[in-house]
Amino acid sequence: MKHYNIIYHILFATILFYSCNDKQEVEEVRSEKSGGELIQSKIISYPKTFDPRKIEMDTEMATYTAVYQSLVKINPNSLEVEPAIAKSWEVKDNCKSYIFTIRDDVFFHDHAIFENGKGRKLTVEDVKFCFDRIADTIKPNPAYDLIKDKLVGMKSYHEQLLLGNNVVNEVSGVKIIGKDKIKIDLVKPYCSFIEFISRINFAIYPKEVIQNGTFNDNLLVGTGPFMFDDVDSSKLTFKRNSNYYIKDAKGYTLPYLDKVSFLYGSKVNGFSKKLNFFKANKIDIIDKVKGRHIDALMDSLSPDEYNYEAIEIFATRMLAFKQDSTSICRNKKLRKAIAKALDRELIVDSMINGENWYADYGMNISYCFYKDSIVSEEYDLNKARQYLTQSGYTKTDTLSFLLMNRDKLGLGLVNLLRKNLGLTIHVDTINDVSLFYENIYKGNYDLVINAWLLDFLSPESSLMAFYGKKSKTEEDYNTKNFMRFSNQKFDQYFEKALNEEDEVNRNKFFYEAEKIVMDEAACVPLYYFEYSSVISSRVKDYYLNSLGLVDYEYIYKTK
Repeated sequence: MKHYNIIYHILFATILFYSCNDKQEVEEVRSEKSGGELIQSKIISYPKTFDPRKIEMDTEMATYTAVYQSLVKINPNSLEVEPAIAKSWEVKDNCKSYIFTIRDDVFFHDHAIFENGKGRKLTVEDVKFCFDRIADTIKPNPAYDLIKDKLVGMKSYHEQLLLGNNVVNEVSGVKIIGKDKIKIDLVKPYCSFIEFISRINFAIYPKEVIQNGTFNDNLLVGTGPFMFDDVDSSKLTFKRNSNYYIKDAKGYTLPYLDKVSFLYGSKVNGFSKKLNFFKANKIDIIDKVKGRHIDALMDSLSPDEYNYEAIEIFATRMLAFKQDSTSICRNKKLRKAIAKALDRELIVDSMINGENWYADYGMNISYCFYKDSIVSEEYDLNKARQYLTQSGYTKTDTLSFLLMNRDKLGLGLVNLLRKNLGLTIHVDTINDVSLFYENIYKGNYDLVINAWLLDFLSPESSLMAFYGKKSKTEEDYNTKNFMRFSNQKFDQYFEKALNEEDEVNRNKFFYEAEKIVMDEAACVPLYYFEYSSVISSRVKDYYLNSLGLVDYEYIYKTK
């Protein structure tokens, strides 16, 4: 009988062990900070997709970071890379191979797609599955465009999928080498790879969301601190993930908040509407507050009701040129003429009401990264007209300018270029944001205004938009180098930077690469962004940073 009891207890312990490993059982210990709902207006509209591979809109990024996680993440306070799904990593072969050790306590959100509605444990197989799916032939596919030149076997698998073959059926450079270890091999050394894969495009999701071979956007399941709760025509809500694996320094379960919600659409379109919501305690944060709104803010609220924060972020609005053989803007003299004809100070003061600050230091606010600053093309109308004459341009040459509907800046630039240079410009206006970006990636423009936000603290994050190498079989549809810029010297410096382990030397190569971008007038940086927010005094530990990142784990509200 005693023997039976021993076996019984062993069997019971074994069953309990596997149950706890298959389905997460977390005993929540919540702190005095816990509870409440954070309501904000960070997004313009309901996200078009929740497929991490296809995510491209910075304006919707806040929703994704609440739900999804990659192997690593960027700490929003230090801006340094830190563990996420991977608890540690090893760098091998001079930055050519990386071995990640996956945590054993990460579970997907509870959802009906899983047995009994309980989220299952994330495994190395999930990591492998998600990286293999990046090679898919979907369009757009920003994740593939970003990583195709880096991972061993990514291009070959993608090309086999394009041909409909099954000779290659995986990304060979992503290998499971243990129950909790996965190895990623790169085509060539890349010493910023850890920072690179912090992007939300490389988030890990369960294979169960793939239905009939397609990512089901109605199945929003990740591993982040919040999970999908509810949506209507003006509000998207996420509730706390009670099985979240990270705890605070005192051992309390995170996140503190019960819910994070996003108001969007006409209901909160405009500062005055947002301010009314703020005064009625129906919104906690007003994002992108302009300087001209400060007086109204101070007249409407008492100082103890809010905090006003402003920070310069690493984001640049630019006038971009399509530069392949189909575009008139392949002509460098014409690009130089346009760059010289634009007075950035005038543009900022008159077209965007003095908000933000004009871009005099290249793509990246260069003095933040380089020993010597890069100077953007100076306004000189006489020189601009000389370049225009040298370019051979005639008024019969028509430039297509792609604009979002009611883009005041874009219309202002069109009028300025017509006035200063006499250019013949046809304006193509698009209302839908997704369709606008689809046309950019397809190259349906000569001129377009776009913005570039750094994903991590390196010039690489913006300069990758100018890297021009591609395979002969690759289709001309690129979410990365959408300008079709091609310069052999730039590519050489850019590649040297990627291969360099020392950060100082790496930035020297980036500096030379960025100088080429400016010398070639590959784009015209117009202004750098300042990000300002009004935050309810009840909201604590909500910090702005230069990368625009938000960490929802530690934010809390006082009662």
